[in-house]
Amino acid sequence: MSTFVGGMVAGIVGAVVITLLIVSVMDKRVENKSILPASLFVSKYIGSGDADEYLNQGALLSIIYGSLVGGIVAIILPIVSATVVNVLVWGVLVGLIVGIIGDKFGMEVVLGVKMDWGWEGKPVMQSRIKFMVVNIIYGIIVTGILIYGNV
Repeated sequence: MSTFVGGMVAGIVGAVVITLLIVSVMDKRVENKSILPASLFVSKYIGSGDADEYLNQGALLSIIYGSLVGGIVAIILPIVSATVVNVLVWGVLVGLIVGIIGDKFGMEVVLGVKMDWGWEGKPVMQSRIKFMVVNIIYGIIVTGILIYGNV
């Protein structure tokens, strides 16, 4: 079983990858500089401007949050054999759990954002499908690192 610190390292890797995915790929299609949920959090509770003004702060907060979630996953994840199937099964499960909690609590309660099932033309924080895909990718990366014992 991995340690909390090892999980945090895996979480940092996962968070960096999905943050870059959101900022560099997904949200460029809808012509936004930054639609990170963490940027919206910073603008709503800490700053005074639009979420687009808090790209760096939002990215940093996403990485901090991702590292903490990775540490929790490391503690909870059962010991399983290092196979691609285990990485995919546990990664999808972790991603779905993180995504559902992030959707129902983080997005709706904390940020007040209602997401829908639309994909095209919607930023990650407005598309439930994109949000879940990003979280599943995060889960696969984190569990892959933890299961293969690289941390």
